[in-house]
Amino acid sequence: MNTAQKVSSKYLQIVLLVLGGLGSLAMYSGILLQQSCKANSCSYDTRKPDSPIAAFECAADQLCYRGTCAKACNAGQESLEECASDSDCSGARPFCINDRCSSCTEGETCIAKLDVCRPVTDIPLPEVPDKPVAGTPLPPQPRDAGILSTGFKRLVDAGIMVVPVRPITHAALIDVAQVDVRTGVTQPGGSVSVRAVNLEGNGTELRSWRLDLNDVAWVSNVEPLDNTNCEIRTFTSTGVQVVPANFGEVLIDDPGSTGSLNVAEGITFGYNSMTGRYINQTGNLPSQLLNYSTLANNMNSTSMPRFIHVTSDGDGSTTTGSWPETQGNTNGHHVPFELIPAPITDTILQNRIVVDAGVGRDYTFRWNRINTGEVAGETVVLRITTQAGELFCEYFEGPGEAEQFSLLAGVLSNFRDNLGIQRGEVFPLVFERVTAKRLQVVPANNQQNLYVIVKVRHSIVSEIQF
Repeated sequence: MNTAQKVSSKYLQIVLLVLGGLGSLAMYSGILLQQSCKANSCSYDTRKPDSPIAAFECAADQLCYRGTCAKACNAGQESLEECASDSDCSGARPFCINDRCSSCTEGETCIAKLDVCRPVTDIPLPEVPDKPVAGTPLPPQPRDAGILSTGFKRLVDAGIMVVPVRPITHAALIDVAQVDVRTGVTQPGGSVSVRAVNLEGNGTELRSWRLDLNDVAWVSNVEPLDNTNCEIRTFTSTGVQVVPANFGEVLIDDPGSTGSLNVAEGITFGYNSMTGRYINQTGNLPSQLLNYSTLANNMNSTSMPRFIHVTSDGDGSTTTGSWPETQGNTNGHHVPFELIPAPITDTILQNRIVVDAGVGRDYTFRWNRINTGEVAGETVVLRITTQAGELFCEYFEGPGEAEQFSLLAGVLSNFRDNLGIQRGEVFPLVFERVTAKRLQVVPANNQQNLYVIVKVRHSIVSEIQF
């Protein structure tokens, strides 16, 4: 994947991937591309020049921004890891800049909401006269240490705003899924889960916690695999008592009556203070919970984008009033297009993959790849998850992207050896199209930092035996 592929999506699960870039759907209308022959130039949507997109002219770790290939990044994950040199950094943020790991090189910064690296221009401060000129009105007082809507504390020093890196104190994951099972013991159908925890005092980092596992796990190591879109993540038991958190009652519904959910009144999850868990208060969910977004093609006469809303009245001890802050983005969360494997790939998924202990075999995956554009935060993922770690492969869609990918024998062998997997062990293999987005949730006080991720996915589950 390009680094838009490595972004915030890289850690989709709650405090891993955070998919920052909030964009609009370029694929629901005609895309007018501007071509150029200049060096490092690329094709882009002339109607939305400020929306970076994947382009075949750009390298795998770049996006096309205003007709020029620019290094992709994830503003939500910049400058979180401390470092002394480049050797302390890896993966999507390989450069040590100002003692912090960054995707951008010296003299560049990651632009929030664009998620591309752009040059920094130094603007000298104007000289201040010794004495005010008579009759000159005083400037407004700076909002020193005021609270921004993002929940971060704003510090002002000599006129320069500094947003400090702060640990996450509360985290939540809202997972809305339509699951198809080719083989294995996973239950098919529609499912929704809500989980929230209080991590205060545990020295958490942005990408450190996994809430989609049976236990809250610490991701102790991430090893990108060369020349692939895959990485091996190693989990470590926390050994820490994780306290449940209450973010308020959660409502999941259809914002525009597009038929995205087959539950007319929406789905409500309430916090149970006795168990510390979120409970489904709506009742049994239909087996076909989600209706997928569609594009006009030989199967569909028209394009139909579908979305779901996730909202809450909040809880006074954790959040300031209701959430999220929409900031003008009222569409909500994109319901992915249905993931349809090619016949040869479906044959692989319908039978348990057995890894040859000898020479080994590569497995090719093809699917109904979206060629007309890309949805911000939406990727195709292949993952194999064990209690000790995970093999995670992620692919963005759009013009110029690969038509297929291969699960290489060498990658499987590396994964097996890294995690000490024994011969004969069987694990779920999940092939899915997933959209993930971080919500803006204002904390109850300025000592808190809240992190809420919503995932909407169509998952196809199979098995793999080592």
